[in-house]
Amino acid sequence: MAAEDGAAAVGASQRLGETLGGLGGDGVRVGTRAELKAALGKAMATRGKFQLIEITIPRGVLSNLLARFVAGVMGLNYAR
Repeated sequence: MAAEDGAAAVGASQRLGETLGGLGGDGVRVGTRAELKAALGKAMATRGKFQLIEITIPRGVLSNLLARFVAGVMGLNYAR
């Protein structure tokens, strides 16, 4: 992905959050566990609006579960 594409994606994401206000909801983008905890708390406390929480993680970071899944899929592809 080119740097321009990444910047466009961030801009579009920020605009999505703004757009949700006009549609009766709230949107927030988080990148840390603390931000996620705060966003979840706010979402649970907010009634009458839908909530969108966009969670970003650094490229290449995988949970143990996702890493095992990817390894399994790669193994299936190489077995063919």
